Amino acid sequence: MYPFTIIFIIISTVIISVLTYVSWRKYKAMKQQEKERHR
Repeated sequence: MYPFTIIFIIISTVIISVLTYVSWRKYKAMKQQEKERHR
């Protein structure tokens, strides 16, 4: 295992985590708006 490979894996993991977090936040925000609209 070269250090570059380890760094690449870490960066990929971070990017995936960030994307998942952002999409989850957007999904939660959409759900909140739906609840507000239904009232």
